[in-house]
Amino acid sequence: MSSLVALGGYICYGQKSASAAKTAMSIILLYTVCSPIGALLGGLEDAFDGDDFSIDDYVSLDGAYAETAAQAYAEGVKAYVASEYRLDKNEISVYIFDFDFESMRPKKIRIILSGSASTADFRAIENSVFNAGLGECEVEIDFS
Repeated sequence: MSSLVALGGYICYGQKSASAAKTAMSIILLYTVCSPIGALLGGLEDAFDGDDFSIDDYVSLDGAYAETAAQAYAEGVKAYVASEYRLDKNEISVYIFDFDFESMRPKKIRIILSGSASTADFRAIENSVFNAGLGECEVEIDFS
């Protein structure tokens, strides 16, 4: 391409249109030099469009994060009840319903007490969990 620009400059040398021809040939030369860079950058764009990560992965990860957060929340409620009422954690089951990942709060908490924990004051536990700001709570007793 540079040879063609030089040839064009030689042909137009000394004519009135020489400066316009040189400008046009300079633009063509600049385009020729820059076009491989554009192709290289286009190739980099394709490298980021791979199958490594997609929006569907994010949505499924968000569900996994919410599930993990709900499980951790349930474990926290279980630890709270066990320490407040001196109960065995193995005799307490906590279920979280409609956990909102953004506010990190469930709509409802169900606590099931079994074994020796079933003798605890279930109304006091419901009130304590609610007053601690953990959420609306329902306590059930499992006598089996």
